[in-house]
Amino acid sequence: MGSAKPKRTIFDLAAKGRSVNDFIYVGDSFSDDIVGAKNAGWKTIWFNRRGRKSSFSQIQTDYEVRTLSELIEVIELLMNSA
Repeated sequence: MGSAKPKRTIFDLAAKGRSVNDFIYVGDSFSDDIVGAKNAGWKTIWFNRRGRKSSFSQIQTDYEVRTLSELIEVIELLMNSA
């Protein structure tokens, strides 16, 4: 691809031809996954299993979950509200 997370280029390539509103990124690395996806305009779910704190005060994830069951709940909520 010539690019890697968190560079916006990789997210733009993945969304090519689609609206960023069509995407929700689930990631476990705040610095690579959440920062990159937010910079590309995507909604995000931080799968924060270890309860870590983000050092990026200027970037906020849309949702934060710690377990697979919480992740499923958030995804179901988002699907039902669409």
